[in-house]
Amino acid sequence: MFDQKNCFPADHLFQCRHVLFSASLSLLLLFFNAQAQVDPFHPHNAGIQTDKADHLFAKAEAEFQAGQYWQSSRRLITLIDAYPAFRRVDESLLLLANCLCELNMNQAAAKLYSRIVEKHISSPFVSDALLGLQRIAYNNGDWQESLKYHQVLLRGSPSQPLIDLTSYYAGMAYYKLLDFPKCVNVLRDASENSPYYDYILYTKAISLLRMKQIEASIATFNKLLLLPAVNDERLELLDEGHLSLGYLFYELGYYDQADDEFSKIPAGSSLRPAALLASAWSKVKRNSWQEAIIVLTELYRNFPSHELSQEGLFLLGRAYQMIGKYADAVIIYDRLIEIFPEEQKVITLVEKTNVSIEMERKRIEQRQIELLVLESRLIEDLNVEPHNDPATVDSSLAAELNALLLQATEERKDLSQRLDRLNSLAAKTAVQEKRRNWRAYAEYGKARAQFLQLQTTKDGKK
Repeated sequence: MFDQKNCFPADHLFQCRHVLFSASLSLLLLFFNAQAQVDPFHPHNAGIQTDKADHLFAKAEAEFQAGQYWQSSRRLITLIDAYPAFRRVDESLLLLANCLCELNMNQAAAKLYSRIVEKHISSPFVSDALLGLQRIAYNNGDWQESLKYHQVLLRGSPSQPLIDLTSYYAGMAYYKLLDFPKCVNVLRDASENSPYYDYILYTKAISLLRMKQIEASIATFNKLLLLPAVNDERLELLDEGHLSLGYLFYELGYYDQADDEFSKIPAGSSLRPAALLASAWSKVKRNSWQEAIIVLTELYRNFPSHELSQEGLFLLGRAYQMIGKYADAVIIYDRLIEIFPEEQKVITLVEKTNVSIEMERKRIEQRQIELLVLESRLIEDLNVEPHNDPATVDSSLAAELNALLLQATEERKDLSQRLDRLNSLAAKTAVQEKRRNWRAYAEYGKARAQFLQLQTTKDGKK
């Protein structure tokens, strides 16, 4: 039952702002408990209602598998409300918790997982609930708490699929704690059938590198890179593997091997700019200045606005100097001087931008809170009125309520995109601040190239 498609850890956008939703959900669950009385005087309706409940659950499960988490959670709340004595209520609670987890409503999801563990102790889904709690603890940055759930899960006789999942989160927690030996040991418990096997290999390779076990790290990287590119996510990780292994070879002084790894990152990859710059450095280390110029020219031509292109231009100017093309070097340094404003202007711009970013961040966070209140009220409104036919609850909703629900969902997506753009701007501003002296470096490089050009001219006249 635990979703294995979208479980790769990430910093969730709304995970700390769902207290209001969690509280209303808890009240709703209390209401479910109060209604959980089987009527012994109407046994002839039991079969019909069970069929309707099974139908609702099947639709909710299909919506979950299709990634329609909000629709699935809404249907599951209707199901649990209308059929509190449903024989699969524990499974319904687990699926609802998984939906909320995918919607980044971690506090509400944690309450449901805890409810399964505490109130359905004999349920076969207790281990899935514990795994959900482990995942939430990891996503919240509570590494030690996440490891406690891992230990609890290992006390029984967990299946290998469960070991694959809990070992992954435990290994990642140890990695975050910088305990690389334990990270490697725990990840060894996971099998090749783990849905995270590729990430496990990558994390093991990096951990072994941090432990200075170079040969083992290289062997693990090579094992990762033998995996087929079955989807875009795997392809991105393989590109990351080539880049990391190339960096490793570069640090070891194996520049040919490093360059070979960098060259395996395709043109369409998001890591292509980093690969081109690293390849250029590898060629420079071998004094292959002409080859470096070709690669650096490709970097600037294809990614002119990428932050790595600025570093590439500095290296390109140096490369032109090294082969005696001082006029070309001056052109490159002039371009860098155009890109970078004077240091004081950078400081002023960064300060103003940071103020604007903070103001916008507060506005977005306030709107997120308002949306949480709206969503919690919507969930309550879906279930407050009794219905003669619980299975038709969904079709009896007012059109206005459905429109409002759609509006809230779309606005949440818009807020998420705005916050992503804001974080991107903040990152670019931080880069600007770090590079506030680069104009001076470019001016020095230009002066140096002009001096060498003048010296060459004088020597030629002699």
